[in-house]
Amino acid sequence: NPRDLLPKETKAPVKLFKDYAPSSLHMDVKYPPRMEGETKQRYLFVAIDRATRRVYLEVKEDRTARRAGIEHRLTRPRTPKTNGMVKRFNGRIADILKTHHFRSGEDLEQTLLRYCLLYNEQLPQAALNSKTPLDAMKIWYAPHPQCFNRKPVSNRPGCDNQLMP
Repeated sequence: NPRDLLPKETKAPVKLFKDYAPSSLHMDVKYPPRMEGETKQRYLFVAIDRATRRVYLEVKEDRTARRAGIEHRLTRPRTPKTNGMVKRFNGRIADILKTHHFRSGEDLEQTLLRYCLLYNEQLPQAALNSKTPLDAMKIWYAPHPQCFNRKPVSNRPGCDNQLMP
């Protein structure tokens, strides 16, 4: 076969993210659509933990980081990998915003919070070896309880099953 005579291509090794303990967050601000009758812009703060992929989101009327005691660091322009985790989640939020009709700002916020709960507790993540962010938090908690303010449990009554090995 003539292809056997060609030099073998060597692939560059894939660089993996550095292992982080829980609490190293990627954050971003998204601009949810204004609902009919709303006069002020609201801001959707989205944070995702690098270690567990747990997502936290909150809708605020003010977008300043100083009010929440957050150190603001900017990513370099045209480097989406730097903040890729939260950007990918924001893409999921954008899909929800495109495919749903919301009756009010409160309806929009409740839908986003329900999706966040679903994501954290029910959707296995490939980056977590098919575990959910809640499962990953429980795994981290066992050897490192000092990294947490409280023991990670399900927010749904009766659904805090023990993690199976």
